[in-house]
Amino acid sequence: MELAPCGKNACAYLVDQLFKINSAEGKSVQKHVDHMIKTFPNILIDIVNLVIKRATNNAREFSGHCQAAEANIQQLKPFFVLGWFLGRSPQVSNLIYNYFENSSFQPLPEETFQYVSTKQEEIAYAYPGFDDELVKNILITYFKYLSFNPRWFSVVWNWSELGRFVSLHPSKDINYLAACCLSIITRPSRHQHMMFLQDLIREPSQLIEQQLKHANIFKHKSRPLIETKPERASEFIKSMDGSETRSYEFCTESLTKVANSLLPKRDVSLESNHMKKTIEKTINRFIPVPSICDSLSRIAYAASINKPCLIRGPTGSGKTSILDYIAAHTNRSRPPDYIKVHVGDQLDSKSLVGSYVCTEIPGQFEWHAGPLTQAFAYGSWIVFEDIDLAPPEMAQVIHSVIENGNLSCVSCCPIKMDNPHPDFRIFFTQRTRSHNHIDSLRLGFGFVERLCDIVDMPELSDSDLKEILEKRYQFGPLKDTILEIFHSAQKSMMEANLARASRSLTLTDLFKFCERVSKNGIKMNDGKYASSDLDCILMDAID
Repeated sequence: MELAPCGKNACAYLVDQLFKINSAEGKSVQKHVDHMIKTFPNILIDIVNLVIKRATNNAREFSGHCQAAEANIQQLKPFFVLGWFLGRSPQVSNLIYNYFENSSFQPLPEETFQYVSTKQEEIAYAYPGFDDELVKNILITYFKYLSFNPRWFSVVWNWSELGRFVSLHPSKDINYLAACCLSIITRPSRHQHMMFLQDLIREPSQLIEQQLKHANIFKHKSRPLIETKPERASEFIKSMDGSETRSYEFCTESLTKVANSLLPKRDVSLESNHMKKTIEKTINRFIPVPSICDSLSRIAYAASINKPCLIRGPTGSGKTSILDYIAAHTNRSRPPDYIKVHVGDQLDSKSLVGSYVCTEIPGQFEWHAGPLTQAFAYGSWIVFEDIDLAPPEMAQVIHSVIENGNLSCVSCCPIKMDNPHPDFRIFFTQRTRSHNHIDSLRLGFGFVERLCDIVDMPELSDSDLKEILEKRYQFGPLKDTILEIFHSAQKSMMEANLARASRSLTLTDLFKFCERVSKNGIKMNDGKYASSDLDCILMDAID
């Protein structure tokens, strides 16, 4: 399905509404922004880009004629809004990282409050517009950012003020929320965290009250971009300003839909026509029969939230084909944008990550990046085929990438990145004996099953195979004869396999058989196909 382009006026209008809805107190942000994300996922990246552009322009404007305190208050608006966009897609998260990395904004500036009496029960905030309610909203949003990426946000923001809010602020609500933020940064054990809270709030009933009152902060979970209906978007705009429904297009050219999940597309406007035809051919050759729709949906979902995926199934079950189909929808069909690594004992970590090679100048070396490093740094999709054959030395490198998001375990690699490119995706395929018999991965690769979404390819029925043969090769009645001959040969080879070490026929052989039949142009004689001709073609295909 092709998505229609989105007009810039639609994005600008929605951003205007965001800044109107979002007051300095941060009230009503959750309801409206979350509704907007669900309603307009197709143009979310464009909306976030405009929010950041608006926030940057406002920061420059206020820095010229306002004090630092007032400028910081103005920057709280995008801080609240972007907190709800965080994690919706890797591209959105990367935009937010860049914004805060290049901004002087601090959620809780130093010396936010001071005591106004010796009893330490009354405080005064040093910044105009600050009050207890605003600070609570700041801490709740701060908690969301830290929960999403504690390592990054604890470095980019100064969190020393959290200690003052924990120990010196008279409000128990603020004490508890600040303590929760600190626990993410300092990473205590569960027991240590509870002991700290019990020392902070000594009355057990008050501690339980705080836990129940703020339980929702632990339930924040980002969802991937899922296509919505234009009718719903129109109704939402109408409800926001009471005006008549506007004739906006709610899709963007930078996204594509695969099984109801939205994935970012590469720009291929400068690519050759041959490249575009290859992508189109890959999409058309794959037939999404009903039995594999669930697998297709789950793999596309994993790609949309940037989670590694392990696809398991016997030879010829369509593990690689289904990845080729999804990748082609994002305009990826070959290196360097789409990389396949055939795993075997001869593959080592050096060939995977890269190494220094000699140049034409004697004594001079230059770094030659391997496929994993290229994909990690430049946002490619990489597929490790037959990960069950991987040598143990590869385990540490792959584990560092999918769990820690870096290549720190490889000391010789000159590319030091704390986070991979937002377009980077990693997939694994595992070859199994049958659909019901799945062996464990080699020693050291148990983390793959633990950290990846696991998708088991289903067994295709004869009706599925007939649909594929009909749509891909237009065989008509010939498809029944082909399947009969294939199943007969499959049974014969299975019986022979019991007597001697002979391989079994797989669906890969079936499709090779069909390719040759299609090229040879077998014709009917007296209303039947010559089975002897088809037998010869099958034997030629499997040799």
